[in-house]
Amino acid sequence: MNKLMAMTLLMMLVVSMPVWAGNPHTVCGKVFDAVKTMPADGTIRLKAYIAGRPDEILTEKSPGSGYQSGWFQVVVGNFPNRWKVGDVLIIEFTHNATGASRVVEHILTSQDPEQIGDIVLQRK
Repeated sequence: MNKLMAMTLLMMLVVSMPVWAGNPHTVCGKVFDAVKTMPADGTIRLKAYIAGRPDEILTEKSPGSGYQSGWFQVVVGNFPNRWKVGDVLIIEFTHNATGASRVVEHILTSQDPEQIGDIVLQRK
């Protein structure tokens, strides 16, 4: 009986592991403009995708993703195909008014929410 229970639990664990990767998972951080102030709401565009999958895009208008009060967030669980630990998330930030921008690459982990370092936009 104990062997059967142990095998059942083990199988449930193995079968469910890939499912964890597609769960909602938030990547977030602070955004600063080139003079190190937080841009106003509605002035930051973002485009996020997994390296190797540039056609699967999340933006500031995607469900759960956006920019507000100096913070951005991207819910990688909303990509059409599942993310996994070790995937490289690429986020392109652009300030609508100034054109200042920044591209950030971040390796996804299992930590949720996953806060990355401050993003400072650079003028062209």
